[in-house]
Amino acid sequence: MQSVAKLILIVSISLLTSCFFGPVKELKIQIEDSWQDDSIPENPSPLNNAPAINSTKLWEQSLGSKTDNNLEFSICDNKLFIASPEGSIFSINPLNGNIDWEKNINTKIIAGVSCNKKNIFLVTEDGFVQAIDHQGEVLWRVLVGQIYTKPFVQDDSLIVKTISNEFVSLNVETGNQNWIYRSPSPPLTLKSWGKLNYSDGIIYAGIPSGKCLALDFNSGALIWESTFSQPKGSTDIDRANDTTSQPIVVGPFLFVIASKGNLAMLDKKTGEVLWTRALSSFYGLETNNESIFAVHNSGAIYSVSMETSKVHWRNSDYLNRNIRQVTLLNNIILVGDYDGFLHYVDIVSGKTIGREKISSSSIINIMLVENKLMILDSSNNLFSFLVEDDKIDLSKQNNSNHSNMIIDNEETSKAIQSNEQEESFLDELIFWD
Repeated sequence: MQSVAKLILIVSISLLTSCFFGPVKELKIQIEDSWQDDSIPENPSPLNNAPAINSTKLWEQSLGSKTDNNLEFSICDNKLFIASPEGSIFSINPLNGNIDWEKNINTKIIAGVSCNKKNIFLVTEDGFVQAIDHQGEVLWRVLVGQIYTKPFVQDDSLIVKTISNEFVSLNVETGNQNWIYRSPSPPLTLKSWGKLNYSDGIIYAGIPSGKCLALDFNSGALIWESTFSQPKGSTDIDRANDTTSQPIVVGPFLFVIASKGNLAMLDKKTGEVLWTRALSSFYGLETNNESIFAVHNSGAIYSVSMETSKVHWRNSDYLNRNIRQVTLLNNIILVGDYDGFLHYVDIVSGKTIGREKISSSSIINIMLVENKLMILDSSNNLFSFLVEDDKIDLSKQNNSNHSNMIIDNEETSKAIQSNEQEESFLDELIFWD
């Protein structure tokens, strides 16, 4: 009788999951779209009590229209450059927030802004890459193709990745093509704004099917291509397991994460996979050279040992609150949510130690500039804050050592069994797997 009951239970679960996970994946996409429209996500976690943070708003600049995650501000030569999707580009003094100049190029801007000491670079919806000097004059524009990734500038080259996974290197002064590399693409890929990275003459980038590649910076020659997260499933939708975030270089290692699969450490010279663990993210990684910090697709924040791949801690306070970016500020982690709250998380314990309301729109970009916080929201409002709080010291480097702090208490191990490399069931049930 017991075996019959077990059989009925197994069949019921199979039928439930077969008709459940497909719609959940579609729901995930719908939620993503609603977040981009600055709507309230489904079932956001209510905020628990947290101390208020003492900070002073130095200035605020409203740039007039909504923006998106693949449009970021950049600072070069003591100037801040930012764009709006409608085609306006701004040069702003980061000390006082004054607009030095504004230029409208009359074309929708899709990705950027990148900059060097002379120029800024961006991508428009018609497939052109543009270079504009620091006075606002257009220098050149080159047709490359549809791009959602922020242009990557290094030395005298600008490298862009198209949605068909073509990598194109352009001369920063002239726009002339240096080289092009075409990576094979599966039938279905995810819209990705994952940035490129560079180290020791090599360009690193994530590509579809749970892969990462390394290209020679000067020639575009393929050095290696490595699969660190095998796609699963029988349909193209099921197997759409892309690397949608920026690879992180730490010494001789490369850290990458797939949209529905694994976090991995690779040998940056050979692409050999040194370890993997189950953890999925669209939004990418940060590191303090001891731990890897990732935002799961659900909004849970993880701290993972670089050396062992075990989980130090998991913070599940912000499920479904549109937590996309982890910003490390020495001894703390900063994350912003859909409702304009800025949350301060202790880097060692993973506990929330403070919170403040910054905006009424989703926070999409946070940067530390000379001990001041520069924050951009989805309504293209730019803020500068000075944090003056005993709990938060932005001037000191974080010297915490996690090597003896693998957490094995009931509070965390119930959510994650790191020795077995299992994902939190809640995270993976609701989102993708």
